[in-house]
Amino acid sequence: MDNHDSAYRKLFSHPEMIRDLLLGFVSQPWVSQLDMSTLEKVSGAFVADDLRTRASDVIWRVRWSEEWLYIYLLLEFQSTVDRHMAVRMLSYVGLLYQDLVSLLDEGAWEGREPQGNNLVSAIFQLENSRSPEDIERVLGLLVAWLQAPDQEDLRRSLTEWLRRVVLPARLPENAYLEDMHTLQEMHSMLAERVEQWRREYEERGVKQGIRRGEAQLLLRLLTRRFGTLPNEIQQRLDQASTTELEQWADNILDATTLEEVFQTP
Repeated sequence: MDNHDSAYRKLFSHPEMIRDLLLGFVSQPWVSQLDMSTLEKVSGAFVADDLRTRASDVIWRVRWSEEWLYIYLLLEFQSTVDRHMAVRMLSYVGLLYQDLVSLLDEGAWEGREPQGNNLVSAIFQLENSRSPEDIERVLGLLVAWLQAPDQEDLRRSLTEWLRRVVLPARLPENAYLEDMHTLQEMHSMLAERVEQWRREYEERGVKQGIRRGEAQLLLRLLTRRFGTLPNEIQQRLDQASTTELEQWADNILDATTLEEVFQTP
């Protein structure tokens, strides 16, 4: 949870992320009236004393006509359902004296495509991705979106988040992640790895298909030679290795009983 909290806090310390969070996920007419060029991160001292130790909170303010609108992001990572979350939220609202507390359930975004060039949408898609192919695809979008020189710090934050939080839990092997220092390097690595994993998966599928074919052929030969077979023979053939199937196929030529077929030399 520490990695999640610190990584997300760093990500949402960039004005681009706050802008896309508001534009992409707050469906209220007043959002279009905000002057996004005035987005300004507020010191944590703004939070009431009881909440100053909350390291995962992020506070921004933005101009809404002649007024400042304060945006308080409460970043909570729950591994299980908290039945008392409503009470906790009520206490946070009371302590902060805010009319608006921005909460977003990113888990509800699972399965949706990133909206336009919305960074927050892409982040949520990555967080909910389960396959290397999905991660590689969304990461390619981020590489294309974040090419401006003044976005270097944001690219660095995203790279660190991917390396520390997202990728270790989702990739078959991750020892090489420490050598990945840019989004482009991560995308190139994933594209190469995904193709490698796809080939390995196809090769395993071919081998499994051959083994199943050998098992079915041996079953037919056994039935032809010895008649109706016990039910456990089918299960034994299904679980056998290719080497075992080939050995049993050789044995059937000289075996006089079913038991002799399954004898090892």
